Amino acid sequence: MLYKWPIIGHELQLQKLESDLSSGNFSHSYLFVGPDKVGKFLVAKTLSGILQCSENYCRKCPVCIQIEKGVHLDTIEIRDDGESIKIEEIRDLISTLHMSAQGKYKIVLLDNIGRMTPEAANCFLKTLEEPPKNTLFLMTATNVHGLLPTIVSRSRVMKFPAISERKLASQIAAMQEALNIDSTPEMLNRACMLSLGRPGKAIELLRDTDVLSAYLRFYNDIRSFFRDKDITKRFLYVQTLTDKEVDPRDRDIFMEIFLHIARSLLNAKISTNDTDNDDFPEVISFSKENLLNLVHKIDETRYLMGRNVNTKLALENLMLSF
Repeated sequence: MLYKWPIIGHELQLQKLESDLSSGNFSHSYLFVGPDKVGKFLVAKTLSGILQCSENYCRKCPVCIQIEKGVHLDTIEIRDDGESIKIEEIRDLISTLHMSAQGKYKIVLLDNIGRMTPEAANCFLKTLEEPPKNTLFLMTATNVHGLLPTIVSRSRVMKFPAISERKLASQIAAMQEALNIDSTPEMLNRACMLSLGRPGKAIELLRDTDVLSAYLRFYNDIRSFFRDKDITKRFLYVQTLTDKEVDPRDRDIFMEIFLHIARSLLNAKISTNDTDNDDFPEVISFSKENLLNLVHKIDETRYLMGRNVNTKLALENLMLSF
């Protein structure tokens, strides 16, 4: 690598970006696509430091420090705060981009552009198509579905997939001191398993043992559904999970882990067929077709829950499907 990227995994993507930089084939707009907390925004922020720093991305000069803190005047961050990006915010951004730059570029870091309203997306597209001189856009999204197709077509799309548990655990173990993490090998392995291959989530879990315990509880609860097919117990669990006092984000976590377990069982079934599996002994009770249908059902349930369909009914139907 030409630069010291503080990134876990994604070597091929980083090499491609370095190649674009060194060959002069750098696009004015990049769209990094992948799961939440997989490292997309950190790559975008690091890339902005490489572009703006005149000392070969030293990470020590005022420019690097300002970008790290998110206060560099010519590097504009619009972080994902859970709210939609409205047209007024895009208009303010466009006004800022037409001001004189103090550095090499005006760089816009747009986190999760799927949050743009249709009006904001159409307003933004005009600037993306005809940007002010030396203006670059580094954007992230969880997927391209639902994005304005012309925004996607005007950008160089790079995919950032989840990282294998083994690789993730190995790299975090090597970086524990730099990441300010103090964990046992058991905690590290659990966090990497529950992170679903997302470095940012693994680090978050290792820094907050209460959150790690909550994730582990969900994991064990869901595994129990595959061993005990008692519908009454499942429905009581759904009732608790959909209580109005439960944080909706907990249900999102539940569904993420559910999907991960279903896929893991499917992979175990494919690899061992009808023989015993030490990691997933319950897989013997399910066929490949059962598990594949369950994966599709979980995806369907997540889709419905995201569109404000009756959550309790959707989850009860899911519990009846396996």
